[in-house]
Amino acid sequence: MGRVRQSYTAKEKLDVIKYAEAHGNQTACQEFNVGESSVREWCKHKANLLKFSEQSRLSEGRLRTTQI
Repeated sequence: MGRVRQSYTAKEKLDVIKYAEAHGNQTACQEFNVGESSVREWCKHKANLLKFSEQSRLSEGRLRTTQI
């Protein structure tokens, strides 16, 4: 049986980024049970996450924005 992929909201990712900036990537990985490569990738895309944090959920590698 394969692994189940976890999806995170933009807000959750920003919480991990904030923790990583204060304590380091490895500590954030252990605290939130996330891979270090994910944390590094999220940090690179912090500006985009800030832009979409209020209106979307990032899932399965695709951005889903809220329709009005």
